[in-house]
Amino acid sequence: LTMELQWPPGLLAPAAYEEDSFLAAHPGVVLGLVLLAGALLYYLLAWVKVGKDPEKGVIIPRYGPPAGYSPGAARYLQRMKYDETCMAAGLLGLAAKGMVTIRESGGTYTVRKKSKPPPLPSGGPPPLSLALTPDERALRDKLVGSGEIKLEDENWKKIGLARRSHRFRIELQLEKTHFLRNLKWWLPGVLLTVVGFLVLCHAVGGGDGWMGRSWLILGPVFLASTWWASFSFSKLVSRWRDGRTLSAILHGVLSLPLFIVWALFAVFIVFSSGPWAGTALLYAALLNLIFYHLIPAPTPLGRKVMDEIEGFRHYLSVAEEDRLNLENPPEKTPELF
Repeated sequence: LTMELQWPPGLLAPAAYEEDSFLAAHPGVVLGLVLLAGALLYYLLAWVKVGKDPEKGVIIPRYGPPAGYSPGAARYLQRMKYDETCMAAGLLGLAAKGMVTIRESGGTYTVRKKSKPPPLPSGGPPPLSLALTPDERALRDKLVGSGEIKLEDENWKKIGLARRSHRFRIELQLEKTHFLRNLKWWLPGVLLTVVGFLVLCHAVGGGDGWMGRSWLILGPVFLASTWWASFSFSKLVSRWRDGRTLSAILHGVLSLPLFIVWALFAVFIVFSSGPWAGTALLYAALLNLIFYHLIPAPTPLGRKVMDEIEGFRHYLSVAEEDRLNLENPPEKTPELF
């Protein structure tokens, strides 16, 4: 059934033909959108000022790693964060210097301290410096001490202590000298997105009654939980890509109840405030997460060391590989390894 109403022009009062602007009709929505857009503008300006990496230098092949930096520290500097590979690289660095041995039996690795390094094969590479960096010494002392340890779940306390000590020493060496996290520049952007999200939800979700008052508490909690969910999901994906299937499954199982609560929370927000709030939530979460990873930047010293690491990586992956392939075809000798 269709009904059409018509009247001749001039029949209604002039006020009937006047239309309110969007700003006059929805000031809260406009303010929330301005704050959310302002957060993006602020992040861009902050990234240009402090988050933009220094220009790369000339990358030339280097025949050794930067002096004074362990493999774990090199990994940490390139990623600007600590991960499990930092500890694995640290252990392999200790083994390369002859400080520990690593044995595998039945899928279990045993790390044992050595009293003296083994002799190098004739015609091998130049000897490594046997001096341990502070992070290598901390990893060796906390993990094996004067004995040995099996890298399995029942030794998780000792492994965790060694990992924390290793991380602390690397952070002490590199943070604020080789790269800056710039979190003080990140937090104002978070504040802008939180306030903009709250204002928008208050405007479109009903500002009166219990619903309007609940946003004062539910809004920040949900925004924080959204950031956690995004971070946890990215960690789950990275573990899966690194081949740590068991760790990824365990992380997913432990996080599943919190993911379910977060999803129910999201449904409540969308149904109570409509698609405006849901879109603003997704925008705010992604914006904060993206710039959390973009805002850290290496210092000029850190950039110089990163260039040296890149040169060493280039040598290992190209020049050394070709040279060794020519000198040792096709037999896989200990010298080639």
